[in-house]
Amino acid sequence: MKISLHERKLKDGGISLSIEYYRGSELNSEGKRHLRDYENLKMFLHSSPKNC
Repeated sequence: MKISLHERKLKDGGISLSIEYYRGSELNSEGKRHLRDYENLKMFLHSSPKNC
């Protein structure tokens, strides 16, 4: 299982965090299918905070 952290920029300049779980792949009659799950962490970062 491979786990990776993804960042997505928001309209207000912040960054939203989510996790992707890669569980491998399976072969069916239509071809190879990748098994992935996503989970939003509901955590937000500020790209340029006003106070440091």
